[in-house]
Amino acid sequence: MWGRSRRVWLAAVALVALVALPGQTPAAETRQICVTFGLGSTYADASPRRNGIWIPGQPSKDAGETYGRTDQPFPAIAMLARVRDASGVVWGWAPLDEHGCTGEFETPTNSVTLEYYDWAYFADDTGVVAYDCWSGDGCSFEQADVEVTLETGVTHYELVHLKPTAPMFWATVFSTFRLSLVHGLPLYAVLTRDETGTRRNLGGWPTANYRGTIGDSRGTDHSKFTLAHEWGHIQTILATTDVLASDIDYGYTPSMCSDDPESENYQPGCTPSTQHAIDSLEYQSAASVEGFANWYAMSVWNDESQKQAVYIRPRSADTFLAIYYEGEYQPICAEDHCPQGVANALDWAFALWDLQARAQLPGVGPHAVGGLLAAAYPWPKPQDFWQHFLGTLPEPVAGAWSTIGGDFAIDN
Repeated sequence: MWGRSRRVWLAAVALVALVALPGQTPAAETRQICVTFGLGSTYADASPRRNGIWIPGQPSKDAGETYGRTDQPFPAIAMLARVRDASGVVWGWAPLDEHGCTGEFETPTNSVTLEYYDWAYFADDTGVVAYDCWSGDGCSFEQADVEVTLETGVTHYELVHLKPTAPMFWATVFSTFRLSLVHGLPLYAVLTRDETGTRRNLGGWPTANYRGTIGDSRGTDHSKFTLAHEWGHIQTILATTDVLASDIDYGYTPSMCSDDPESENYQPGCTPSTQHAIDSLEYQSAASVEGFANWYAMSVWNDESQKQAVYIRPRSADTFLAIYYEGEYQPICAEDHCPQGVANALDWAFALWDLQARAQLPGVGPHAVGGLLAAAYPWPKPQDFWQHFLGTLPEPVAGAWSTIGGDFAIDN
């Protein structure tokens, strides 16, 4: 009798031990959150294309680019965040890892608050900070928070109610993660209603400004190649060198006219062009600076282990204006189309990619190539630019670059 009663009594004790008494705190569990941005088809120049629409006649429906595709998650790389439960902070402030994940934390609850900024911080002390100067009258940099329902172990959480700065922030952070040529500096990305361009306008620090969508005009923040291009100006020259505006001459016109009465090319009524486009002709100072920025964007969105690369030029509508492939690219300055001291930025970009692809040469990896522009500064007059740039290169890089320059028609 006692034996049966003892078994019943022990079972009851075990049952009570498994049931939390009123007011008793549940045991804490180890949790982790991995955060992604719900950007989907935000980027007009990401493949696969929206709604399955491809460019007729192009050799690859994926457009040859590898990263930032619409069918991949967009991890919140290095984003500063913290996690709170009812008792207080359980993790952070700290940067998420390269997969957008927090470290492990302990919490007894199944719901926490995730707080974050548009601010990424890398181990080399490089910061990427995004400001919104587009939504209101001034500029804002605000904390955001979301409630996250936790799963057992790792919770994968997608941010779907995004700030206007999200496309710009993710692309500039990812660019920094993929190819960081400068270290230990705060770098700023600004969503603005003004023109897209790169300068030192936010606190004197290197700043990339991106025009947001205004009316029916889609902003440059919807082009991942444009986002990385402007970021490339920071990475290849602006962050390390105090380049003067007068050092970069966009004033070339095919007629070579000048509105300067002191110039030998002066013509009354001449309006020199100061606007550059993907296929425009520029003096070498401008062609090289823009070419390095194009190359940087190619290095961010293409797989650097492959020889073939692509540069995508988007337009505001849901179609590409042009896709340029290495291996099929025809230099714009080919067949002596450009006079001495004049070149094209895209010709420079594909020439740099071709140099980078020559992996058998020492000193031609992405980091080495990305530093060549700053190493050659200050630059001479346009007609002497090529020889000056070539003279700053070590062998055997100089020999390879001399050959490549002829192949891509930039050796003017």
